[in-house]
Amino acid sequence: MLSLRLWFAASLLCSCVSWARAQNCDPDNHVPDQNPGPGCEWLYWSAFLTDRDHITESLDELRKGDWEKLPFCACGWYPHTIPCPGCPPIVSTVTHTDTISWSVSSTHGVQHALALKLKLFAEIGYTGTLTTQQQEALSGSHVRSVSTQFSRQPIMCFDRFYRLVWNHHHRAGERRREWTFVWVKICDESIVIDDRAYTYCSEVIASGSVTWDSFPNYQWAPQQPPCGGVPITDPDPWDGQRETPCCPDVCNPPSPPQTPCCGCEAIP
Repeated sequence: MLSLRLWFAASLLCSCVSWARAQNCDPDNHVPDQNPGPGCEWLYWSAFLTDRDHITESLDELRKGDWEKLPFCACGWYPHTIPCPGCPPIVSTVTHTDTISWSVSSTHGVQHALALKLKLFAEIGYTGTLTTQQQEALSGSHVRSVSTQFSRQPIMCFDRFYRLVWNHHHRAGERRREWTFVWVKICDESIVIDDRAYTYCSEVIASGSVTWDSFPNYQWAPQQPPCGGVPITDPDPWDGQRETPCCPDVCNPPSPPQTPCCGCEAIP
């Protein structure tokens, strides 16, 4: 005849044991540390679990392209008798993209990978719309494009500089299955149900990441003193780039009757 302990293990608890052992977390490897007392031992009683999503990597930063120069449209002194040169804008059509990519996987069913994917998309704050196929895909990317007219206004006497800036977002995470094992004492083949202990185990059942580069904007470098503008600081929002004069005394004109190297004389 089976002992009371084996009878419980075989008839009442076998389903719980096999359920837990089907996972990486095995209750046999998580027996309570505390001494159950003389003539007693711990008996695995039951288990319950919770699936939780955890963010393991989080990055939000402003990324920047290379500076491009918009040359001055004129560099010279124009007395009032000569019309000041016009500086027409340069207009072109540009196309920018907003791109999100993702990759998730699970060893416990695709539903866990897709649930984690939704969590990562929410954490990253993405506002775009995926197709049905993309929503069900464990890996992929989605690109939105927009074409606009980009107008660049050259000016006299100064080279201007502009660059693209955009927001880069990245999240990585995992879904963890958190087990709680419940143990009771068996003392001289009598089960002491009211005296319990708990042990814990956690395993990763899904993991993945999402990366989003948003639509870019244009950033223009300011002028710098003594031409007005903004002094260079450390750190500097424009990484030390400023408009540059086309000749030496644009910002420090000589005393009359000498004239600046660049500019237009006011009509008297």
